[in-house]
Amino acid sequence: MFIARQLEITLNLLPKLALIAAALCLISACQKAVKAPSESIYRIEGSKQSTLYPLEVKQNSEDVFIQLKPGAPLPEIISLDLVGNKMAFNYHFVNDTIVIPGKFEHIRLLHNGDDTIDIFSSTK
Repeated sequence: MFIARQLEITLNLLPKLALIAAALCLISACQKAVKAPSESIYRIEGSKQSTLYPLEVKQNSEDVFIQLKPGAPLPEIISLDLVGNKMAFNYHFVNDTIVIPGKFEHIRLLHNGDDTIDIFSSTK
């Protein structure tokens, strides 16, 4: 009789335990979704006298903002992998700022007659 009662109590608790386990999984997933993005350090290589040399490179959440000098020409922008192969990536311009939605390892700014500017990122 005691064993039957324990079994009955256990069977009654199973749905509640399953709900608690599901809730814990959802909380864990939410914490990962709102986890603060890792900050990157940006290194710029190229001539500071170049019209393409950025005034600032900063990260806001997952977006990277590359502020160009006022009146700078719109550069061709390519992303390079570790071996130097071109990789597709997205970006857009807002006034004198290049906005890259996401992180990159190495991008190159090019324009006719200007020095090439390379921007590298690494995590802190």
